[in-house]
Amino acid sequence: MKDIIKAFSLFAILALAPAAGWAAWERAPEEIEKDSDIIGTVRVLAATCVEAVPAKEIKEYRFQAWLQVVKLVKGSVKAGETVLVGWSEWSEPLVGNVPDPFLPGEEIQARLKWNDAGRIYEETPGGGRAKRLKPSKYKTLKRKPGTIFLPK
Repeated sequence: MKDIIKAFSLFAILALAPAAGWAAWERAPEEIEKDSDIIGTVRVLAATCVEAVPAKEIKEYRFQAWLQVVKLVKGSVKAGETVLVGWSEWSEPLVGNVPDPFLPGEEIQARLKWNDAGRIYEETPGGGRAKRLKPSKYKTLKRKPGTIFLPK
């Protein structure tokens, strides 16, 4: 009987984890806009894998992309200026809202939040990416530190 209870508990945790992770990140658009330091259309000029963080089980890969502001809705930068944005990817899928990569050549409606500790912009948690306006020819980026990706 204990084995059945353990199995059921494990099944319930695995079945409900994605829903719990997603619900924790759902936010009202007004709240996301309020928390964003930059809102607007950006073009991804280049991206790079800057670091692979060693780990026992799941490895973290840190990326940065150079964005050009095409049209500004909110923020202290001007159209034509550039900003640096960072994000992480992991060697195994994670539960919850994981930032999409910034792929060279794409244009997106972005909501970015300044990370003072990292001295870089990041997607505003819970809804930084509004939509892709122009797709990239890249589908993914190589997880090799030092590799630079330019638009194809």
